[in-house]
Amino acid sequence: MGLNSLYEGDICWRGEALTSANRPEFQQNLLFLGHTAGEKMALTPLENLQVSVALHSQGGFEQSGPAQGGIETQYLYDALARVHLKGYEETPCQYLSAGQRRRVALARLYVEHVPLWVLDEPFTAIDREGVAALEQCLADHVSRQGLVIVTTHHDLKLPTGYERYLLG
Repeated sequence: MGLNSLYEGDICWRGEALTSANRPEFQQNLLFLGHTAGEKMALTPLENLQVSVALHSQGGFEQSGPAQGGIETQYLYDALARVHLKGYEETPCQYLSAGQRRRVALARLYVEHVPLWVLDEPFTAIDREGVAALEQCLADHVSRQGLVIVTTHHDLKLPTGYERYLLG
């Protein structure tokens, strides 16, 4: 991701080496979810999504959500329902379990429509049902010409045809 200047080599984005001039465009097209969920504990899942969307401008990727120019609140509720947080939208994150807090972060995958996802241990604290949903979400993103870079100890179960994208 070009965050550590101690490493050597080039990072290319859309056929060009990453420089200080094109780094903002690269970052607008990137969604990073670290090994820690990164939500604000005093905020609710809905508020965390609202903040995230406000901070992350659209990167020009094909959207499956509302037209550019603003995200409707119902769209955020729908994203939280997709990660099985229906009924917890207004609960401060400090009262959620580790798995539920992880799901708050994963809801960003449904509202921030950018082509490049970099996910560090996204399956941490997620139950079997959540794992299956996340695997499908990753496959759907790739089928829309998105790119996903994942670090994980989890054995990914992706639909047939996606094996060629996995690194051993």
